[in-house]
Amino acid sequence: MSRYVLAAVLALLAMPALADTVPLVDGPLIVRQGDIVVSSKPLVQATAIDTLTCFNSVCVNRMTGHQTILSGGATKLKALGPIKGGYVLNGYRYQVMDGAPAASTPPAPVLTSQPAPTVSGPLYGINVSGGEFANMDNGQSLPTPADLDAYYAVGYRMFRIPLKFVQFDNSAPKLNALANECIKLATPCVFENHSYAWPAPALQVAQVVKADSVLPKSSLIQYGLQNEPNFKDWDQWAKDAQAIVTGVRAAGVTRFLWLDYPGSSGAQRFDKGDRAPKACASVACSMAKLPSGTIVDPLHRTGLDIHRYFDSNGSGTSMNCDKWVILASAARAAVPFGMPVLYGEYAFGNDGAVKDTCAALAPSIMQEIKDSPNLYGVTLWGGGSRWGNYMFRALPKATSPYIKMTTGQ
Repeated sequence: MSRYVLAAVLALLAMPALADTVPLVDGPLIVRQGDIVVSSKPLVQATAIDTLTCFNSVCVNRMTGHQTILSGGATKLKALGPIKGGYVLNGYRYQVMDGAPAASTPPAPVLTSQPAPTVSGPLYGINVSGGEFANMDNGQSLPTPADLDAYYAVGYRMFRIPLKFVQFDNSAPKLNALANECIKLATPCVFENHSYAWPAPALQVAQVVKADSVLPKSSLIQYGLQNEPNFKDWDQWAKDAQAIVTGVRAAGVTRFLWLDYPGSSGAQRFDKGDRAPKACASVACSMAKLPSGTIVDPLHRTGLDIHRYFDSNGSGTSMNCDKWVILASAARAAVPFGMPVLYGEYAFGNDGAVKDTCAALAPSIMQEIKDSPNLYGVTLWGGGSRWGNYMFRALPKATSPYIKMTTGQ
């Protein structure tokens, strides 16, 4: 990737410590609290945004595609507005608001030869179904801790547990047993409200608060809001999603949240290139219209749950695969919004067979998972012991090539 020419110009602040004025670069950048970073392009199109949050210290310039990795745990940049002349002609200034404190002596020069940091791969996981099955509202088909153990044994390291929300009322002991097994295995688990609905924000906040009161307090135990909401108004979805996140945090819930979106949460519908003033038909468009240009979580613990099936219409109703993967492109499109991505549902075979069209596409699918930036994890669809002969059934068979592949082996 191209880089701006690096330099450091020391500037005295009112504080006794020293701060720097440095250009944003494509790659690692040493910064401290109070430093001013400048860019020839705005980080986002809406330059009036007051504060930008860089997920995991990675700041993405939506105008250039460059990714700056801030040192010292810095994640927040305060926009100081455009400038003309001076250090960068027609530049944009941002002040580092957190991270390591400013040094009392000038920092060492920043070198363009710094290596990029090593990024660990995503968590390979699986949906363990049963709790979402029709006419099973009393939790009689919920998976068991033994089911989680079996999938852990073959290599899965994250679980998404779809269920009916009523089970937080009538099956709390079973849900607690599952959550405690996740904690024992040190494996993230997403308890996901598999409803396809999109209730009013106040009701969704109440549901999250209820779930939070049932599940044990652990960063491993996460919550997925409405699965694939059958909701047509993209702009309203984004406004509602922001209201839900704000309400949940105001209620004191701190666990990680995952958001599905309209259009079956499809990867192909994440960014269709549509932008204001037109009515939105994608997540990227609707979030970009929000006052902060994204969904803001003060705890930075809200992510986007993206689904991808590989048949011709992406519906997951056929075992045949089309020629398009559309995974890494969706994850790249999500990076500027500062929210991690979970591929919450994907499938292209079963524990016994993979059709020829999908076998041909499988290497590209798994490679795009590896190539996806900002990816927290992937959870294969079709786990659970009660699927019968379902075309995407994924039983924990250690010798199955499909199981081996989807555990990242």
